[in-house]
Amino acid sequence: MNEDILIKYLLRETTPKQNAEIESWIRSNPAHTKQFEDMRKVWEISAKLTTKSTIDVNEAWERFTINRSEAIKPSKGNSRKFIRPYFQIAAAVFVILLVSVFAVSLLPHGGRAGILPVALTADSNTVRETLLDGSIVTLNKNSNMSYKQSFLGKERLVDLKKGEAYFEVKRNAKKPFIIQTEDVEIKVLGTSFNVKKTETLTTISVSEGSVNIASGINEVILLAGEKATVLHTTGEIKKSKQEDQLFQYYVSRIFKADNLPLTRLIEVLNEAYGTNIMIQSEKLQNLTITSVLKYDSLDENLEVISRTLNIKVTRENGKIILH
Repeated sequence: MNEDILIKYLLRETTPKQNAEIESWIRSNPAHTKQFEDMRKVWEISAKLTTKSTIDVNEAWERFTINRSEAIKPSKGNSRKFIRPYFQIAAAVFVILLVSVFAVSLLPHGGRAGILPVALTADSNTVRETLLDGSIVTLNKNSNMSYKQSFLGKERLVDLKKGEAYFEVKRNAKKPFIIQTEDVEIKVLGTSFNVKKTETLTTISVSEGSVNIASGINEVILLAGEKATVLHTTGEIKKSKQEDQLFQYYVSRIFKADNLPLTRLIEVLNEAYGTNIMIQSEKLQNLTITSVLKYDSLDENLEVISRTLNIKVTRENGKIILH
């Protein structure tokens, strides 16, 4: 079997017909199986190198040299050693990777070592992305951000330009994860938290761990169960208790209300669905609700609220009225 086609197979660039032919060839002979497994191991090593968040170049080169030496076998009846073409290819890929790592890591960006920013945008649906360091970000709809993560840089950088994002940061004490929005800088080592940016303020809500927030000369530390709002015009930071977990609705895909004021639930539903739900009377505004709603059909959720609180729901002139 041509080794070029096997490499394409490993890269998932072959057609279904080619896949069937290759898999039949692999099974047909133990020597074929061994040849393919040797190639697959080399490519797995390359994949691990590209996804590792911090690289010790000397260690990586030593590891590769060991793998390469094991792959070099004397031909039977001949003391001369040889390297299969795909190991030559892997060696070339490795060298290019190392050179690229050094080159992009030294690109200047605001005095910080980093790589060119990668844009991430969510329009009508949420977007979930695993970053280079293994951290996970869920971007709410109508939001966008960019991130720069260098193998050799000292920081992991994110710029939340618009909207809202939930971060599950993989811990790395030597490489802080930093989010910038307006004049606010949020720094963590490893934690889970939500950041929401509007025209006037930035709100940070912490689910796990701790978060350091700085704006101008003001700085606070948030712990799990706490939130902070930062006013863009003054940089003032207000810290308070996080009363509910509704800020996670676009991540968990549920609205969890535990003896929650109805007004708060309606506020979040209006934001999530882009609707105009109104509570008609002051009496209803004082109600609380305990329920779990799926982030799915708005009509079904309104029906649950109606039955739970024994209230009516009507629609008129583009408004949804609870009464």
